[in-house]
Amino acid sequence: MAYVALYRKYRSQNFAELIGQDHVTTVLRNAIRSGRLGHAYLFCGPRGCGKTTTARLLARALNCMAAPGPTADPCGECPSCTRIREGTAIDVIEMDAASETGIDDVREKIIENARYAPAESRKKIYIIDEVHDLSLKAFDSLLKTIEEPPAHVIFVLATTEAHKVPITIRSRCQRLDFRRGTLPDLVSNLERVVAAEQIECTPEALAAIAQAGEGSFRDSLSILEQVLAFADGGLDLEVVHRAIGSVGPETMFELLDAVASDDLHAVFVKAGELVETGKDVRQILSALQGTLRDMLVARIATGPEALPTCSPERFAALSEQASRFRPDQLLAMLDVLGGAERDLRFTNQHRLLLERALWSLAPSALEAGRAATPSRVPQPAVRQSQPASSAPARSQSEPQPARPVALAPPLPAPVAPPAVAAAPPRPTTPEAAATGPVPGDVTLAVIRRAWPRVRERLKQASRAAAAIFGEETVVDFDGRTITVAFQNAFQLSRADRPAGRQVLEQSVCDELRVQGLKVRCVEAGAAAAEAAAGGPPTQLTLSDPVQESAPSKPAGWLVDLVVEHLDGKPLD
Repeated sequence: MAYVALYRKYRSQNFAELIGQDHVTTVLRNAIRSGRLGHAYLFCGPRGCGKTTTARLLARALNCMAAPGPTADPCGECPSCTRIREGTAIDVIEMDAASETGIDDVREKIIENARYAPAESRKKIYIIDEVHDLSLKAFDSLLKTIEEPPAHVIFVLATTEAHKVPITIRSRCQRLDFRRGTLPDLVSNLERVVAAEQIECTPEALAAIAQAGEGSFRDSLSILEQVLAFADGGLDLEVVHRAIGSVGPETMFELLDAVASDDLHAVFVKAGELVETGKDVRQILSALQGTLRDMLVARIATGPEALPTCSPERFAALSEQASRFRPDQLLAMLDVLGGAERDLRFTNQHRLLLERALWSLAPSALEAGRAATPSRVPQPAVRQSQPASSAPARSQSEPQPARPVALAPPLPAPVAPPAVAAAPPRPTTPEAAATGPVPGDVTLAVIRRAWPRVRERLKQASRAAAAIFGEETVVDFDGRTITVAFQNAFQLSRADRPAGRQVLEQSVCDELRVQGLKVRCVEAGAAAAEAAAGGPPTQLTLSDPVQESAPSKPAGWLVDLVVEHLDGKPLD
């Protein structure tokens, strides 16, 4: 008889043998007993956690011939159970969506055949594995059948990436999430298999195999099969490490002893030995992280029950080793190793990366890195109304505090003469802002210098603003109202609407950091006539060379307001 892989030979034969998925088996067994079985199920979870096995168990429970109807405990011996277990049942259709992704595959295998009654069973079961690989057209064609299938049809969709399944499919299925196997669950499953195979194996070896399985029952059984092929007799921890290329705890303790002693030469020699013996750098970093994690748990735990997979002797060794480090040092070491593991994909110099990571674990290197990291001390906000001359002078030797990052650079403070009186306090309410005095440092020259930044705010916020603003000129300022002259009637009509003028006034006030300014929009010809009647104003246009500050980024709410009124819509 042909050899059968362990993960196939020892599949769970009933719901009771399905380890670690009690929340799934409880739902299915209660649904079968109560007769409230769903017409479509979506089994989600990582690889090797029992999704396909559970789908086959459900098919056996619904079609077991030893019971008069669906049963939560199928016999496993009747012809129907036997054929389903062997994969020869014609009414249990398994489809691999990874290889049959198109709409034609779905139409031929599911849609057209679903309407026919089962040939020899009570229910016709469709098991679609890796369903997320179906094309969008295939999902669309399957939608109606899954939503209202015939009474004799039940769908079981299995996937490792549920987010790729369209919501229209997910909403029509009962979703059951399978969990990754815990370390005790994996060890329990391995114990069951080695007992059936009559293999001598130490608990430490089983724990190492389970840990290498990374939560997958199938992967752990495949690793066990690999170790059995490598070993001549019984399995112990050393055999497991040699078979799968992992690093043993003794090697980790020797390496950490050199790290704790700050002996960089010993660390360098030990890293070279690990690489030269063929150990994979990723496995070295992973094993070292696992050891440091156990050391941290042993350092802060009150007893060995915190590490159920460790023997009392190993827990004592971990506690002794962990006593040479502080908890914050262990956390910093884990962070260094995590960064090194992420960097492996970007370099071929794996040995150099390992040596650099191990050198960085030394206590002296950790303390030096901590000292080099500047601490962030929050600084009190500087009041804008405080005069520049009131700030105390600092000596050149005094360290300067870190300046907080500002969203927009402040305007250059105006140079005040020696005997200037303090500016009156600015209004704090909208009513006071509309009627209160504008600060005396806001003049026509200041507005003209700031106007390019006002224009830049509008242009950055909306492409439509470029057709309106660009050639206008600030011609007058009477202390509260800014007169802006536009070159043509089109620009004036767009800018002089109430909504557009309100946005423009708000932009000016935000840029100058004042409240209550108004904007009056006129045409250039009318402005010239007014100037001739009342005296020619100073003809300083926006194109005159002036010293400008860097344009500041508009506030988020102002961007939304400008986009609402200017981005492809008239200003009304």
